[in-house]
Amino acid sequence: AALPLLLLIFILLNIRSALYAAVTWLRANREKIIWYVIPIILIAVGFALFLPQTDNETSLLGRSPVLRWVLLGLTGLLGALTFIMQRRNKQENTAIKPSTNISLSSKAKWILGGCLLLSGMVYVQIVQRVFYSPMPANRQLYAFLQTLPSDALFAGEPCLGDDVPLYAQRSVALSCEPRGFQNNMQLVWDALYAYYAADIEPVQKFCQQYKVDYLLVDTNRFTPEFLATQNFYYEPFNSEIAEWLNGRSTFALQTIPDEQKLFQEENLFVVPCSADVLSLDT
Repeated sequence: AALPLLLLIFILLNIRSALYAAVTWLRANREKIIWYVIPIILIAVGFALFLPQTDNETSLLGRSPVLRWVLLGLTGLLGALTFIMQRRNKQENTAIKPSTNISLSSKAKWILGGCLLLSGMVYVQIVQRVFYSPMPANRQLYAFLQTLPSDALFAGEPCLGDDVPLYAQRSVALSCEPRGFQNNMQLVWDALYAYYAADIEPVQKFCQQYKVDYLLVDTNRFTPEFLATQNFYYEPFNSEIAEWLNGRSTFALQTIPDEQKLFQEENLFVVPCSADVLSLDT
Protein backbone atom coordinates (compact mmCIF):
# COMPACT_ATOMS: atom_id res chain seq x y z
CA ALA A 1 0.00 0.00 0.00
CA ALA A 2 3.02 2.33 0.14
CA LEU A 3 3.02 3.10 -3.58
CA PRO A 4 -0.68 4.07 -3.77
CA LEU A 5 -0.22 6.24 -0.69
CA LEU A 6 2.77 8.03 -2.25
CA LEU A 7 0.77 8.56 -5.44
CA LEU A 8 -2.11 10.02 -3.41
CA ILE A 9 0.27 12.42 -1.63
CA PHE A 10 1.78 13.44 -4.99
CA ILE A 11 -1.70 14.14 -6.37
CA LEU A 12 -2.67 16.23 -3.35
CA LEU A 13 0.52 18.29 -3.56
CA ASN A 14 -0.02 19.00 -7.26
CA ILE A 15 -3.80 19.24 -7.37
CA ARG A 16 -3.88 23.05 -7.57
CA SER A 17 -1.64 23.23 -10.63
CA ALA A 18 -3.48 20.32 -12.20
CA LEU A 19 -6.84 22.01 -11.71
CA TYR A 20 -5.59 25.24 -13.27
CA ALA A 21 -4.23 23.33 -16.26
CA ALA A 22 -7.44 21.28 -16.56
CA VAL A 23 -9.71 24.35 -16.44
CA THR A 24 -7.55 26.14 -19.00
CA TRP A 25 -7.62 23.13 -21.32
CA LEU A 26 -11.38 22.71 -20.94
CA ARG A 27 -12.01 26.35 -21.76
CA ALA A 28 -9.83 26.10 -24.83
CA ASN A 29 -11.36 22.83 -26.06
CA ARG A 30 -15.06 23.11 -25.30
CA GLU A 31 -15.96 22.17 -28.85
CA LYS A 32 -13.92 18.95 -28.71
CA ILE A 33 -14.65 17.82 -25.18
CA ILE A 34 -17.62 15.67 -26.17
CA TRP A 35 -15.39 13.49 -28.37
CA TYR A 36 -13.26 12.70 -25.33
CA VAL A 37 -16.20 12.02 -23.03
CA ILE A 38 -18.23 9.72 -25.29
CA PRO A 39 -15.55 6.93 -25.46
CA ILE A 40 -15.09 7.10 -21.68
CA ILE A 41 -18.84 6.75 -21.12
CA LEU A 42 -19.08 3.85 -23.57
CA ILE A 43 -16.20 2.00 -21.89
CA ALA A 44 -17.66 2.53 -18.41
CA VAL A 45 -21.12 1.38 -19.52
CA GLY A 46 -19.53 -1.63 -21.20
CA PHE A 47 -17.81 -2.60 -17.96
CA ALA A 48 -21.03 -2.11 -16.00
CA LEU A 49 -23.15 -4.21 -18.37
CA PHE A 50 -20.87 -6.86 -19.82
CA LEU A 51 -18.26 -7.65 -17.15
CA PRO A 52 -18.90 -11.12 -15.63
CA GLN A 53 -21.43 -10.98 -12.80
CA THR A 54 -20.15 -11.71 -9.28
CA ASP A 55 -21.69 -11.40 -5.83
CA ASN A 56 -18.32 -10.59 -4.26
CA GLU A 57 -18.25 -6.83 -3.65
CA THR A 58 -14.50 -6.85 -3.18
CA SER A 59 -13.74 -8.56 -6.47
CA LEU A 60 -11.44 -6.70 -8.83
CA LEU A 61 -12.33 -8.83 -11.85
CA GLY A 62 -16.08 -9.05 -11.66
CA ARG A 63 -19.18 -6.90 -11.97
CA SER A 64 -20.41 -6.69 -8.38
CA PRO A 65 -23.68 -4.86 -7.66
CA VAL A 66 -21.78 -2.02 -6.00
CA LEU A 67 -19.34 -1.63 -8.90
CA ARG A 68 -22.16 -1.65 -11.42
CA TRP A 69 -24.09 1.19 -9.78
CA VAL A 70 -20.94 3.21 -9.12
CA LEU A 71 -19.96 3.00 -12.79
CA LEU A 72 -23.45 3.86 -13.99
CA GLY A 73 -23.69 6.75 -11.54
CA LEU A 74 -20.34 8.21 -12.58
CA THR A 75 -21.13 7.89 -16.27
CA GLY A 76 -24.50 9.57 -15.73
CA LEU A 77 -22.86 12.42 -13.84
CA LEU A 78 -20.16 12.80 -16.48
CA GLY A 79 -22.74 12.78 -19.25
CA ALA A 80 -24.89 15.38 -17.50
CA LEU A 81 -21.95 17.72 -16.92
CA THR A 82 -20.87 17.38 -20.55
CA PHE A 83 -24.41 18.12 -21.76
CA ILE A 84 -24.62 21.24 -19.58
CA MET A 85 -21.22 22.41 -20.78
CA GLN A 86 -22.19 21.95 -24.43
CA ARG A 87 -25.46 23.84 -23.99
CA ARG A 88 -23.74 26.74 -22.28
CA ASN A 89 -21.13 26.77 -25.02
CA LYS A 90 -23.80 27.06 -27.72
CA GLN A 91 -25.52 29.90 -25.88
CA GLU A 92 -22.40 32.01 -25.80
CA ASN A 93 -21.93 34.27 -28.78
CA THR A 94 -18.34 35.11 -28.22
CA ALA A 95 -15.44 32.71 -27.98
CA ILE A 96 -13.85 32.32 -24.62
CA LYS A 97 -10.15 32.83 -24.70
CA PRO A 98 -7.98 30.59 -22.55
CA SER A 99 -6.90 32.22 -19.34
CA THR A 100 -4.10 31.19 -17.07
CA ASN A 101 -5.05 33.71 -14.38
CA ILE A 102 -7.59 31.63 -12.52
CA SER A 103 -8.51 32.34 -8.93
CA LEU A 104 -10.64 30.27 -6.62
CA SER A 105 -13.06 31.89 -4.21
CA SER A 106 -13.04 30.99 -0.54
CA LYS A 107 -16.25 28.99 -0.99
CA ALA A 108 -14.79 27.09 -3.94
CA LYS A 109 -11.69 26.25 -1.92
CA TRP A 110 -13.82 24.82 0.89
CA ILE A 111 -15.83 22.77 -1.59
CA LEU A 112 -12.65 21.54 -3.27
CA GLY A 113 -11.12 20.66 0.10
CA GLY A 114 -14.27 18.76 1.09
CA CYS A 115 -14.23 16.83 -2.19
CA LEU A 116 -10.58 15.91 -1.71
CA LEU A 117 -11.25 14.76 1.87
CA LEU A 118 -14.23 12.70 0.75
CA SER A 119 -12.18 11.21 -2.11
CA GLY A 120 -9.44 10.25 0.34
CA MET A 121 -11.94 8.55 2.66
CA VAL A 122 -13.49 6.62 -0.25
CA TYR A 123 -10.00 5.63 -1.43
CA VAL A 124 -9.06 4.28 1.99
CA GLN A 125 -12.31 2.30 2.22
CA ILE A 126 -11.86 0.79 -1.25
CA VAL A 127 -8.24 -0.17 -0.59
CA GLN A 128 -9.15 -1.67 2.77
CA ARG A 129 -12.07 -3.70 1.39
CA VAL A 130 -10.36 -4.87 -1.78
CA PHE A 131 -6.82 -5.55 -0.59
CA TYR A 132 -7.00 -5.93 3.20
CA SER A 133 -10.38 -7.48 3.95
CA PRO A 134 -9.99 -11.18 4.87
CA MET A 135 -12.51 -13.80 3.82
CA PRO A 136 -15.13 -14.70 6.48
CA ALA A 137 -13.42 -18.00 7.38
CA ASN A 138 -10.07 -16.22 7.75
CA ARG A 139 -11.62 -13.54 9.96
CA GLN A 140 -12.97 -16.24 12.27
CA LEU A 141 -9.56 -17.91 12.27
CA TYR A 142 -7.80 -14.68 13.29
CA ALA A 143 -10.37 -14.06 16.01
CA PHE A 144 -9.75 -17.55 17.40
CA LEU A 145 -5.96 -17.17 17.31
CA GLN A 146 -6.30 -14.08 19.50
CA THR A 147 -7.71 -16.32 22.23
CA LEU A 148 -4.52 -18.41 22.29
CA PRO A 149 -1.40 -17.43 24.28
CA SER A 150 0.27 -14.30 22.93
CA ASP A 151 3.71 -15.96 22.89
CA ALA A 152 2.53 -18.96 20.85
CA LEU A 153 4.31 -19.74 17.58
CA PHE A 154 2.30 -20.84 14.54
CA ALA A 155 3.30 -22.68 11.38
CA GLY A 156 1.72 -24.82 8.70
CA GLU A 157 0.48 -23.61 5.31
CA PRO A 158 2.89 -20.69 4.64
CA CYS A 159 0.49 -18.32 2.88
CA LEU A 160 -2.12 -18.82 5.58
CA GLY A 161 0.31 -17.17 7.97
CA ASP A 162 0.72 -13.98 5.94
CA ASP A 163 -1.90 -11.94 7.79
CA VAL A 164 -1.69 -13.60 11.20
CA PRO A 165 0.70 -10.97 12.66
CA LEU A 166 -1.55 -8.15 11.39
CA TYR A 167 -5.00 -9.43 12.30
CA ALA A 168 -4.29 -11.82 15.18
CA GLN A 169 -1.12 -10.23 16.63
CA ARG A 170 0.55 -13.63 16.81
CA SER A 171 3.92 -14.88 15.51
CA VAL A 172 4.39 -17.27 12.60
CA ALA A 173 7.48 -19.33 11.79
CA LEU A 174 6.98 -18.91 8.04
CA SER A 175 4.78 -16.98 5.62
CA CYS A 176 4.60 -16.31 1.88
CA GLU A 177 6.30 -12.95 2.18
CA PRO A 178 9.05 -12.93 -0.52
CA ARG A 179 11.76 -12.01 1.97
CA GLY A 180 10.53 -14.32 4.69
CA PHE A 181 12.57 -17.36 3.72
CA GLN A 182 15.90 -15.78 2.80
CA ASN A 183 17.30 -15.94 6.32
CA ASN A 184 16.46 -19.59 6.90
CA MET A 185 16.20 -21.73 3.78
CA GLN A 186 16.20 -24.95 5.81
CA LEU A 187 13.09 -23.81 7.67
CA VAL A 188 11.23 -23.56 4.37
CA TRP A 189 12.24 -27.05 3.29
CA ASP A 190 11.31 -28.55 6.65
CA ALA A 191 7.99 -26.69 6.78
CA LEU A 192 6.92 -27.74 3.29
CA TYR A 193 7.99 -31.36 3.76
CA ALA A 194 6.11 -31.48 7.07
CA TYR A 195 2.96 -29.87 5.68
CA TYR A 196 2.73 -32.21 2.71
CA ALA A 197 4.08 -35.30 4.51
CA ALA A 198 2.33 -38.61 3.95
CA ASP A 199 2.77 -39.68 7.58
CA ILE A 200 2.76 -37.78 10.85
CA GLU A 201 6.40 -38.30 11.92
CA PRO A 202 7.89 -35.40 9.86
CA VAL A 203 5.18 -33.16 11.31
CA GLN A 204 6.18 -34.14 14.85
CA LYS A 205 9.87 -33.53 14.16
CA PHE A 206 9.17 -30.13 12.61
CA CYS A 207 7.12 -28.98 15.59
CA GLN A 208 9.78 -30.13 18.06
CA GLN A 209 12.75 -28.73 16.13
CA TYR A 210 11.26 -25.27 15.62
CA LYS A 211 9.25 -25.15 18.86
CA VAL A 212 5.97 -24.62 17.03
CA ASP A 213 2.89 -24.56 19.26
CA TYR A 214 0.08 -24.75 16.70
CA LEU A 215 -0.34 -25.72 13.07
CA LEU A 216 -2.53 -23.75 10.63
CA VAL A 217 -3.98 -26.03 7.97
CA ASP A 218 -5.80 -25.23 4.74
CA THR A 219 -7.32 -28.42 3.38
CA ASN A 220 -7.76 -26.85 -0.05
CA ARG A 221 -4.04 -27.33 -0.49
CA PHE A 222 -4.59 -31.10 -0.55
CA THR A 223 -7.23 -31.12 -3.29
CA PRO A 224 -6.43 -32.54 -6.74
CA GLU A 225 -7.26 -29.17 -8.29
CA PHE A 226 -4.66 -27.33 -6.24
CA LEU A 227 -2.05 -30.06 -6.58
CA ALA A 228 -2.46 -29.89 -10.36
CA THR A 229 -1.43 -26.22 -10.32
CA GLN A 230 1.98 -27.17 -8.85
CA ASN A 231 2.12 -23.77 -7.19
CA PHE A 232 3.34 -24.58 -3.69
CA TYR A 233 5.91 -21.91 -2.91
CA TYR A 234 8.69 -19.84 -4.45
CA GLU A 235 11.59 -21.31 -6.32
CA PRO A 236 13.89 -23.13 -5.77
CA PHE A 237 11.47 -24.93 -3.44
CA ASN A 238 8.46 -25.22 -5.74
CA SER A 239 9.97 -27.46 -8.43
CA GLU A 240 11.32 -30.01 -5.96
CA ILE A 241 8.13 -30.10 -3.90
CA ALA A 242 6.07 -30.53 -7.09
CA GLU A 243 8.22 -33.46 -8.18
CA TRP A 244 8.07 -34.97 -4.70
CA LEU A 245 4.26 -34.78 -4.64
CA ASN A 246 3.75 -36.02 -8.17
CA GLY A 247 1.03 -38.66 -8.15
CA ARG A 248 0.44 -38.54 -4.38
CA SER A 249 -2.99 -37.95 -2.85
CA THR A 250 -2.58 -38.84 0.85
CA PHE A 251 -1.40 -36.35 3.48
CA ALA A 252 -0.97 -36.78 7.22
CA LEU A 253 -2.57 -33.46 8.17
CA GLN A 254 -5.60 -34.38 6.13
CA THR A 255 -6.27 -37.32 8.48
CA ILE A 256 -6.38 -35.32 11.74
CA PRO A 257 -9.65 -36.26 13.52
CA ASP A 258 -12.14 -33.44 14.04
CA GLU A 259 -12.09 -33.92 17.80
CA GLN A 260 -8.39 -33.02 17.84
CA LYS A 261 -8.94 -29.70 16.08
CA LEU A 262 -9.15 -26.63 18.28
CA PHE A 263 -10.76 -24.60 15.51
CA GLN A 264 -12.40 -25.53 12.22
CA GLU A 265 -14.20 -23.33 9.71
CA GLU A 266 -14.77 -24.35 6.10
CA ASN A 267 -11.34 -25.39 4.74
CA LEU A 268 -9.30 -24.03 7.67
CA PHE A 269 -8.44 -25.65 10.99
CA VAL A 270 -5.97 -25.30 13.86
CA VAL A 271 -4.34 -28.22 15.63
CA PRO A 272 -1.91 -28.16 18.55
CA CYS A 273 1.58 -29.53 18.07
CA SER A 274 1.34 -31.71 21.14
CA ALA A 275 2.58 -35.30 21.07
CA ASP A 276 -0.81 -36.75 22.09
CA VAL A 277 -2.53 -35.05 19.14
CA LEU A 278 0.16 -35.69 16.53
CA SER A 279 0.60 -39.31 17.49
CA LEU A 280 1.82 -41.98 15.12
CA ASP A 281 -1.58 -43.64 15.48
CA THR A 282 -3.35 -40.63 13.90
